[in-house]
Amino acid sequence: MPIRDAVKTSTLSTSWRYKWMSMSTFIFNKTSIPPSFQRRQRNAELVNFVHNLLIHDDAISINMFSVRKFLYPCLECDQLIQLLSRKILKRLVLVFKDDSESYYQLPDCLFHCEYLKTLELKSCIMNVPSHEFLGFRHLTRLHLRHVTLTNQVFESLVAKIPLLNVLKVCWCKTLNGFIIHAPNLTCFQLKGTWKRIHFKHAPNLMRIDIKTWHDSFNKRWCRLDKMILGRLDKLEILVLYHPRMEFFSIDKAPKRLRNTYPSLASICMAFNIHNLKELLAVLLLFGSSPCLNKLNILFRVARNGLPVFPCEENFWEDKLRKRVVVFLHLKTIDVTRFSGVQHEVGFIQFILLNAIELVTFHIRWGGRTLSTITDHEKQHVVDSVLKSRRASPKVNIIFDYSGQDL
Repeated sequence: MPIRDAVKTSTLSTSWRYKWMSMSTFIFNKTSIPPSFQRRQRNAELVNFVHNLLIHDDAISINMFSVRKFLYPCLECDQLIQLLSRKILKRLVLVFKDDSESYYQLPDCLFHCEYLKTLELKSCIMNVPSHEFLGFRHLTRLHLRHVTLTNQVFESLVAKIPLLNVLKVCWCKTLNGFIIHAPNLTCFQLKGTWKRIHFKHAPNLMRIDIKTWHDSFNKRWCRLDKMILGRLDKLEILVLYHPRMEFFSIDKAPKRLRNTYPSLASICMAFNIHNLKELLAVLLLFGSSPCLNKLNILFRVARNGLPVFPCEENFWEDKLRKRVVVFLHLKTIDVTRFSGVQHEVGFIQFILLNAIELVTFHIRWGGRTLSTITDHEKQHVVDSVLKSRRASPKVNIIFDYSGQDL
């Protein structure tokens, strides 16, 4: 129940007078106190309100302490962390208001909360005490959003969380290249800018979700084999949106990757099909995923409309002459932002030619060039795809016009 209601229970009877003082869950958000009252209070008074509740609480163990969009960052918050560090705190959420202009410098006493299982931070500055901090031995979930910390601090922190299971890093601008050593990590999510990621030791990783949308964020190419996808035998789900990706330098294209991903069943990615580097990288990844079952593709176009390494017009001719060992277990594919251009059609025909178990092929029209295509030209593209050779006799090809960006 809201904090204000929990305190009101003290008026129910004499025996209930001090019940609220043994609370084990503290959740402060927009509903904790009346909005009209909250607007009239200064930030320092709201901090004092939280502090008074904590200082009167006699519970030894606190299951959750959550401050979500209730306070602005301020030095007085140190008092709250100091009080919490003296208790057995299991879950801590510090998410300051969205319009905060400053960041909160986390005090060293936070790293004395050794019983933490979940830690979520937003709009904070983190420096890990190098000698005093022995690690969060019980922490399984770590979520950093708009947190300022160096690559070295991040690597040291993760390495000292032996049970870490879920790691989410969102828009931490100072964090751009790091090594992950997390033997129990199963889920990793990254949003924002980055140059280098190396999973040095993450043998149990099952899901990777990485999203970087804008070319201006990262001028370098994403070398998937070296930066992201090393030896990850248990990887099942890969979500990847990056403005540029490759597996190799363009003049040394291998026939296959050094690693295979035997458990990878679902891939969701965006790439520029007109760019030879990206297209070859994607095809190599598909060929190294023998158990791929589900595929979601978003056709992305460079901002200036021109690929750095354009594909040749006859790129698909050789690939459509005979079948190759790929897509053996693919059953579902969803293609978004399809505009009917030659390389997109060739890509679709390549999948139809080789996916022997394919059941559903969903093609959603869209893209910048779609407005220049006449209805007659669209129908010609549809007919061309429907007449393509198919390895699977049961595949159902669905063209969807509802989501086209005209």
